[in-house]
Amino acid sequence: MLMTELEPHRLPQIDTATLPTDSVVVCATLRLAQTLAKTHDASAENQSSWRSLNATTLGQWLHALYDALVLRGQAPPSLVDRRVLNTFQEQLVWEKVIRQQIDTALEPLFDLKSLAASAAQAHKLSIEWNIPVDGGALGGEEQRQFQQWQEAFRAHCQQQGLIDVASLHARLIDHLPAVARTLLPTTLAFAGFDHYTALEYKLQAQLQSMGIATLAIAPPSAVGKISRVEPADLAQECLAIASWAQQHLAAKPHARLGIVIPGLETYQQPLQDALEDMLAPALIMGRHAHQPRPFNISLGQPLSNTPIVHTALTLLQLITQAHDVEQTRFATLLHSPYWSQPSNPSEADARARLDAACRSSIAFKAPLDRYDRFANWYLNEHKLQAPELRQHLHALRQAARSQRGSRPPSEWRRSLEALLAQCGWLADGKLNSIEFQTRQAFVEALNELARLDQMTGKLTLKETVGLLNQLCNERLFQPKTRGNPNIQILGILESTGLAFDALWFAGLTEAAWPPAAHPNPLLSITAQRQQQAPNACASVQLDFAQRIQHRLLRSAPEIMVSAPRMEGDTELQPSALITSFTPTELPSNASLPWVQAAVTAVGLGLESLEDATAPAVDPGAHVRGGTWLLRAQAICPAWGYFQFRLGAVPLQKPVEGLDARQRGTLVHDALEAFWNATRDQAGLQSLVRSGLANAVEQAVHQALDAYNANQQHEPLKPRQRVLELNRLQRLLNDWLMVEATRTEPFTVLYCEHEFKDNISGIEVRMFLDRIDQLADGRLLIIDYKTGASIDTRNWASERLTEPQLPIYAAIANPPEGDVAGVAFAQVHLSKLGFKGVGDAEGLLPGVDDLRSYQARKLFNAEQFPDWQSVLTHWETAIYKVAEEVCAGDASVRYMNDKDLMYCDVKPLLRLAERAYQLDAAMDIERRSGGPL
Repeated sequence: MLMTELEPHRLPQIDTATLPTDSVVVCATLRLAQTLAKTHDASAENQSSWRSLNATTLGQWLHALYDALVLRGQAPPSLVDRRVLNTFQEQLVWEKVIRQQIDTALEPLFDLKSLAASAAQAHKLSIEWNIPVDGGALGGEEQRQFQQWQEAFRAHCQQQGLIDVASLHARLIDHLPAVARTLLPTTLAFAGFDHYTALEYKLQAQLQSMGIATLAIAPPSAVGKISRVEPADLAQECLAIASWAQQHLAAKPHARLGIVIPGLETYQQPLQDALEDMLAPALIMGRHAHQPRPFNISLGQPLSNTPIVHTALTLLQLITQAHDVEQTRFATLLHSPYWSQPSNPSEADARARLDAACRSSIAFKAPLDRYDRFANWYLNEHKLQAPELRQHLHALRQAARSQRGSRPPSEWRRSLEALLAQCGWLADGKLNSIEFQTRQAFVEALNELARLDQMTGKLTLKETVGLLNQLCNERLFQPKTRGNPNIQILGILESTGLAFDALWFAGLTEAAWPPAAHPNPLLSITAQRQQQAPNACASVQLDFAQRIQHRLLRSAPEIMVSAPRMEGDTELQPSALITSFTPTELPSNASLPWVQAAVTAVGLGLESLEDATAPAVDPGAHVRGGTWLLRAQAICPAWGYFQFRLGAVPLQKPVEGLDARQRGTLVHDALEAFWNATRDQAGLQSLVRSGLANAVEQAVHQALDAYNANQQHEPLKPRQRVLELNRLQRLLNDWLMVEATRTEPFTVLYCEHEFKDNISGIEVRMFLDRIDQLADGRLLIIDYKTGASIDTRNWASERLTEPQLPIYAAIANPPEGDVAGVAFAQVHLSKLGFKGVGDAEGLLPGVDDLRSYQARKLFNAEQFPDWQSVLTHWETAIYKVAEEVCAGDASVRYMNDKDLMYCDVKPLLRLAERAYQLDAAMDIERRSGGPL
């Protein structure tokens, strides 16, 4: 028979100060139990003697009772010699049971971990909420399947001497009448319960039948002012909360402030940032980073996400997956402050430089041996002193080779810590308080691993590490808070029963409050709804939210409720539960701007610097960057300054196989090899008639051999080489057929021709892809482009954003002859052809004569009457840009956003910040009625 809903307030209410002697207070949450105990002790400090409040959770009280019964040999027969499963152990048992029940062929189609979690939850719900598990005619396929799993789970636990927590609690409650009265309190008081489970009702009934008083601790009942605000978005809401907290603490430094949020995980980081910026701006300084925060967030994070444990798990994963290590994972290890000797400057420098080198020289995935060999070669090549790095990389390789066979987790546990220490984990040995707590939590996880023998049997090291990773993922970690912070940031359940001087109830949008229903699919939805089980349906969630809100709005004399209006471009609606409160203005923010507050807090002064002008280049000074510097300067002066004068370059992103740059280099190398062998038009035409494919294949093989011989490259695997060989052969064959259509006889004078010059103090050193000489002695300058787009429109503008060909044509004055034209050779399968300009027709297919209609669209006749005027324009434009560099022009100015598409230092240009400042200035002018 299903139990009907009973209201929590039907129990007689009492205050903690008037509780009878020998009472136990059972709290809905551990936080409430700790708070009640502290509050009770604090209120009695001035008395000559007082009795500590015995506040605990229901689970803790029942477990203590079970331990006492076992110790006295009075445990019920069904619980004798039973091992109590914790949550993780129980899920492993469910996984094992479900795996045995599923057809082996179908197992890959199921997510066993998710199924086991749902089954464990359904099992717990069925016991705590008295929900029948009915797989009969009225039940669905899911319910029938779960009934079989539950029967198998119970049989397995019975056979192995195990019991889950929910079953333990139920049997203990049934056994209460047989328990000696000396083990039970005279009064049991419930605190912070908004809703009792069927099992809790049964406990109350058992105790009452035994003459034990059951009471309820009176909840906070403050009646105060309730205000509602509507911040624009989450960021403004967090800023308003921080400002509110600052004002309260300024008025009353010891005020107890509560911030309760239904979706705390979404707010955790932005709210923490806002509170730190507003209340503790000095934390921005490294020496203050470990100071206590003026707030405590109840939401922990998975232990595996903490840096110390993440490093340990990464090391173990490298050992177990040594044949196929992702470069990003290896880079994570190099950057970790908890591996090898990061505090040694020479070691840290070597690790940073090695990471940068690996990105361009090692494949996206490579064996651990490859990383070790490359590291030794690179460190030797660049004479870097990093003995600890070498030692620990070698230890990783040795560990990967030596850890074989299968063992129980308890045996693996004994060797895992030693293995980690051997491979460099926490080699520095210097830990602050939070880091020490994290390490201890990891040791506890290892100890938990050692207790899994009965659930798992023998495992390989890889399986053991996977299990440890799962355990750390599911284990929440939160370091102990030093002191007693004034501000408590809580989720809905953690706020149960607490009282504050002021409360902010945030994030109350229609989607978040009440929370959406998520009934367990393995149990009858109807039964869940009838028993008012959590998440059963919308009406249950509404009732739950109303109870919580009713309590929270009486937990402080001053209440703020809020819901943001927007999330990105999406408009949000406030919860219907708060629309009865009239919106008011947001609290004003009277604090200093964050930067000013930060420097004031640490006793520093602010300096202003005009960054549009960099230091000028001293006469005779050497400026590197060549044509790339001139190109960047022409597009955006700040780009040229940051990347080429300051040397800011991005780290490459590891990719699977070759990246676009490497593929382009192979095309250049293969064409160079082909033309070095073929030399001229006559040779090409002869090969076209017979032998072109063989010549191309030889050239491609030569390029691929050179690539593999380069120590800085990850050698191509056989399959990769075949793919690149086929790609290059097809591309070069198609391209050379375009070259064969040229009507003017030519000889390839140079391939990869080096050119050096000094342009207004800038050393220009470049390699021209190709220089062809025509029959009349004049020259054509050709630059290969392997991309899908080419822009020559800038050649007629004042700023040349593609200056390489104009530099050689206008400034080089080659002794071999005059330059008749310049062209890009677009070597791309989707677009094959030449694109450029010259002083005569027919120089190259697709290259326009300056006097042609097509060329005049770009080079107007008035400004460019002849070819010499084009060369003069190029020379003038190039020298002008070079003079800008030497004068120190580093301003952020550009003509088109698209020109910055391949800018490597775009974050340094602060484009978003400048756009924001421009919008703010325009908004001020708009409101003041001034000109836009």
